[in-house]
Amino acid sequence: IRVQQILPDEFKVLFADYGYQEAISQDSDSLSYVAELSPNWHLFMIDSNVYSATAGIYAPKSHGQLKNKTLRWLRKELSTHSKSDKQGLTVVHHNSLDHFSSLNQGYTLDNANELQQLLSEFKLPITLSGHIHAQHISHQMFSDQFTLTDIATGAFAIYPNRIGVVTITENSFTYKADQLDFATWVTATQQADPNLVNYDAYLKKIFTDSARQLADREIIAHHAYTPEEAEAVIDLFVQLNLATFSGNLKDAWSHIHTQYADLLDNLKGYGNEFFDIYIQNIEKQHQENHHHFESNW
Repeated sequence: IRVQQILPDEFKVLFADYGYQEAISQDSDSLSYVAELSPNWHLFMIDSNVYSATAGIYAPKSHGQLKNKTLRWLRKELSTHSKSDKQGLTVVHHNSLDHFSSLNQGYTLDNANELQQLLSEFKLPITLSGHIHAQHISHQMFSDQFTLTDIATGAFAIYPNRIGVVTITENSFTYKADQLDFATWVTATQQADPNLVNYDAYLKKIFTDSARQLADREIIAHHAYTPEEAEAVIDLFVQLNLATFSGNLKDAWSHIHTQYADLLDNLKGYGNEFFDIYIQNIEKQHQENHHHFESNW
């Protein structure tokens, strides 16, 4: 469905009640702003999207980059923040760290290193991001005194419609991934559309169908599988994809590895680059789930 493009000034109006009215500083060269999240916290909302100020006729850019002027504005704001006794939380749509080796180009900020340097210098250790649509938490140590954590929340528009719940106190930060309570809204607003009434099943089917198509295009098409083998490979990929995007790597891996151990070994021998990279990502990260993060000081 083609919709009218929302321009920057219109975006500020639409989201006036969700941050902009509370801004204590706004970047004149982007939609970035700073707000007082609580008496003890500053919130840095950083605009990483690439767009023009006027309407365009082509598809928008999907990669992310911080403008030089925005970086200079952010440095100034972080410097001011460092003189206060408040904690700081950074939110940016594109990832500040790589999450998967096969899913970073166009997802991780093009100039992530420049943001990382600023956050390291001013000791803001947590970023909230999205864009990859996968529920995942990544960490990178930059020095003995600083480790950056990027928490990517899975999109609530795809199964299992994740949202992130953040709890902050004067000396703690807690993040918990949760599932959007869509059923309550459906009942309260008396929705009749069967796709909304059965939203969980509707989203899961879309997700599963998409994963099946990807497996068929990237894996099945490159090897002479029997129909039974092809169906098993597709089912394996669907389960791996769901575990990855829902952040359930640890919980799902033991079952998947037990059920498909022989098939996994065979697939590794076929030399399918797409599948090999995908499996390597999961094997490296299946020791933990990605639903929860807590920091205390």
